[in-house]
Amino acid sequence: MTAWAEGGGTLKPCLARLFPCLLLWFVGLFSSAPVAKAVEYELSGSFERFGRRQSQEEQTRIRDFVTERTPPGEKPVMTKKTLAEYERKYGVSPFQTRGDPQPLGEKFNREFKVWVRDNAWCIHTRAPGTELKSGWEHGMADGNELMITLVLAGGGAMGMVGYRFNPVPHSGWDFGVPMVWMMTASGGHFDTLTNSLVWPAHMTFGGGKPGEPEPDRRQPCAFERREGKPGLPMMLAFRTADGRTNASYRAIGFREFGKLSLPSGFVFESYGGLDYSGGVVSLRVNDRIVAHITNFVATCARKDL
Repeated sequence: MTAWAEGGGTLKPCLARLFPCLLLWFVGLFSSAPVAKAVEYELSGSFERFGRRQSQEEQTRIRDFVTERTPPGEKPVMTKKTLAEYERKYGVSPFQTRGDPQPLGEKFNREFKVWVRDNAWCIHTRAPGTELKSGWEHGMADGNELMITLVLAGGGAMGMVGYRFNPVPHSGWDFGVPMVWMMTASGGHFDTLTNSLVWPAHMTFGGGKPGEPEPDRRQPCAFERREGKPGLPMMLAFRTADGRTNASYRAIGFREFGKLSLPSGFVFESYGGLDYSGGVVSLRVNDRIVAHITNFVATCARKDL
């Protein structure tokens, strides 16, 4: 008993000194839980555009052909009879030709760079061979407001800035930006989806009435996302109300970069009608974008994101 009493006498001061240390340790244990790090990265690459377009030479030839066969005082109109006559003389227009769409040329191709930090993103596109600061910028800094800026060759802003309260960059000023966004910067947006309805970024819609919310344009979409961060789509197939596929996206491949899984390229196609060849029925491709991504950075240098 004497020994226990003495031991007790010496233990109390030790506990008194030890308790604050234990308290600090427990506080540190729970307060030092890892904080989620922002998902950020940069990508750059280029895309080639394919489609069914009449050349300026053919447009002029068709206009002159129809005008010559239109009675004076009447509006020139391409009738079935006139079209058949034109095709007998010049062949079928490339716009009507079946098979794959054709390259549209350098005027329609783009080089692009993408910056992403969580739900914020910016996409810069420019014509091949132009200055790095020229071209178009589309971006979103707060997850809701879309800003669009057009930049002159030489770097000076043209002063054209648009604001759209929609998280999806549809109807962009530069064709192809919505498709680049969908396959390279949409991971945060897909985290917010609760069903298979997806806004078709590739489609162009007119603006709504001032002060009114934009109409809901979502369409049924079958999609599959890449596992891991940032959870970008591997494929998407948009369907009309009657179940027909009207557009598709598919990643060419993925590159594991740091703790991120980022696409090395993608193919976008929009469809219209059917092609019949050799007894095989296939979707008629009207537009195609083939993109290749060549540079990957695991940080985002944009200070405004």
